[in-house]
Amino acid sequence: MTTIKENRILKELVASKNFTEKEAKKIFRKYSKMIHPDITKTDTNEDFINLKKEFEEALVVIKNPLLVENILKEETSSLENEKINTFNIRKMLYEFLELYVILGIYSQKIRIKPELKERNEKIIKKIITISKDYDDNFAILFEKFNSLYFQSFEEWYEERQLKNAKKLFINGIRKFLEYQNTGSVTCLRMAMSYLNDAYYEYEHRARSEYHENVIKLIEWFLTELDKPPLVKDS
Repeated sequence: MTTIKENRILKELVASKNFTEKEAKKIFRKYSKMIHPDITKTDTNEDFINLKKEFEEALVVIKNPLLVENILKEETSSLENEKINTFNIRKMLYEFLELYVILGIYSQKIRIKPELKERNEKIIKKIITISKDYDDNFAILFEKFNSLYFQSFEEWYEERQLKNAKKLFINGIRKFLEYQNTGSVTCLRMAMSYLNDAYYEYEHRARSEYHENVIKLIEWFLTELDKPPLVKDS
């Protein structure tokens, strides 16, 4: 028998927790309309044959209460393990982000200091590696943030003009991380305030690719604040 992940009908039955023949037929008909050769007018015979096998397997499960019980237990266990794994990755990511902020690696001057460069690069790479398992979009934005450098006087001047926005952004991250560790509503409000103010300044004055990327990072942190803090998830 195929696994739940491989069986489209079983997967939907598990999601709905409605293990009835009527529901299985409904799901089967839905997929049939998508892949039946007579409807698609293409060579989807093999896929339709596989769908029929999945339907037959689903009927076997439906008629066996013990199988249904085992499948639901496995699914619950799998979801719990996935939740624990996501929590651990998220926790590790925030811990390294905290180290990144404490050491001031967000500053281009600090990043390129010869005596600190190797240490800084190791921490940056670690954060990118961890974040790929948590949110690939953040990994891309963070890597770009740490690899883009001012290429012209105009970009450097823009950074000087946006000095307050950068300060707001970093303070926002600090409060974001503090909120994760404490669950404090005050920290949450301060993080949102700093990040929103930074977003406003960058949105109205930024022009370079570097600062456009910062705007996307701010959006990411604001979206992340919609989730419960780590301290409440533990």
